Amino acid sequence: MKRGVSPVKDKIEIWGTEDCKFCHMAEKLAKSKGFEVESIEIGEDMFKFSKLFPNCKTVPQIIVGGVHIGGYNSLKEYFENGEKVV
Repeated sequence: MKRGVSPVKDKIEIWGTEDCKFCHMAEKLAKSKGFEVESIEIGEDMFKFSKLFPNCKTVPQIIVGGVHIGGYNSLKEYFENGEKVV
């Protein structure tokens, strides 16, 4: 990872649903890279989800080190390129 991302200091938040295959795949990928993962069920906090991601209609929505990077494919690209994906 080129961007200076550190599993020790950068937590990954995965906003999704319990039955979302891509949410589970994102969690597995992040953990395999040594990151702490916080999975947030959007059903429990739909208001906050809609405030954080007003234009997003799909899950997962992923935040790395406080920066929203997108969904599962964006997370894969993030790890492959080591840079922010928008």
